[in-house]
Amino acid sequence: MFTYYQAENSTAEPALVNAIEQGLRAQHGVVTEDDILMELTKWVEASDNDILSDIYQQNDQLCGQWPAPYALRCYA
Repeated sequence: MFTYYQAENSTAEPALVNAIEQGLRAQHGVVTEDDILMELTKWVEASDNDILSDIYQQNDQLCGQWPAPYALRCYA
């Protein structure tokens, strides 16, 4: 189940946005909304890569324990 937040809603994780804004302001002095969105995008991409890495590592372990149809990909 997903929670929907309107873009103009100030309750859409304001602490995270404020922390990003403060960090960027300390580094660069000036912060735009696009800068904050880019930082959020980088964070999401990094999180996705970590999750995929974990999935592939678990799958590689399963390849030796289970027949091929039960694993996502197995190497011969």
